[in-house]
Amino acid sequence: MRYISELREGDQVSEIYLCKTKSPGTSKFGKSYYSLTLQDKTGMIDGKVWELTNAIGHFEAMDYILVRGQVTSYQGSNQLNIQQIRKAQEGEYRMIDYMPSTKKDIDGMYQELLNLIRKTKEPHLK
Repeated sequence: MRYISELREGDQVSEIYLCKTKSPGTSKFGKSYYSLTLQDKTGMIDGKVWELTNAIGHFEAMDYILVRGQVTSYQGSNQLNIQQIRKAQEGEYRMIDYMPSTKKDIDGMYQELLNLIRKTKEPHLK
């Protein structure tokens, strides 16, 4: 998986991301488009669908979607210019890739917590 934090201007992308928001809009030329916020565990990126064609499948906010497009720069920030979308199927993604998580050793942190509990003398706190 290519995480959002790794994306650079000019990159071609074909990945599954969580669609946090989906907002329809109308361009100054009267054409309909979608403005999306895509997320993975490393961050978020603005996505734009300028051409609403048959290549754009039905999806809603909070769906996991497979997007194909190119990373561009707009006003100093990365943006994903999307040409294709389809809703991802269960088994194509792991939810852990889309939730922020620690880089620390989870088992080690759990053991540290258990040690603190064992050292606590006050019964009401324990």
